[in-house]
Amino acid sequence: QFIAQLGENFSVANRQSSLLSESTIKLGSINQTSHLSHWLQNRFEPDWQPVETILAASGRSPARLRSAFSLRGSDVVKRFKQIQLKTENPLEIFLVIAVSQLESAFKICVQIQPSLENKILPGNLKLSLIDSNSALLASIETEAEDNFIQLPYFRGAEGEKFIIGVELDSYSYREKFLI
Repeated sequence: QFIAQLGENFSVANRQSSLLSESTIKLGSINQTSHLSHWLQNRFEPDWQPVETILAASGRSPARLRSAFSLRGSDVVKRFKQIQLKTENPLEIFLVIAVSQLESAFKICVQIQPSLENKILPGNLKLSLIDSNSALLASIETEAEDNFIQLPYFRGAEGEKFIIGVELDSYSYREKFLI
């Protein structure tokens, strides 16, 4: 895209005037890839916090978190990331991921939770699982009074890639993962 926008004029003077002109080059939004297999080695990307942080901040165990994961045990890693939905009325939600390693695969659970200030998620919020070829594998959308939504559990092998998408109104957020 960058080279196409520069066009056929490839002299230094033309490149500088092209780059300084009013038209800007939009490379798109690139999110850092989260490496889930590293999570089981206690290596995390900076934005991913322990789920226990939510519990400590609330001063009690929200019912939605108690029922959030049937994955339990010392071999299960649960982390969350705060996402700001830049919609007409900005809204903060939590993307929550739980991962554990089975014999030859990883078991993964993905949820969206409202922030601690909110008890329910907005209507028409969509959570999607997308493969590395941009094919939609699964999705779920909030209904009235949902206090969390969750994708079906899925499994993947080390080295596999997937994307988690969150959509609300015209706002779209995507997070890349590598198992």
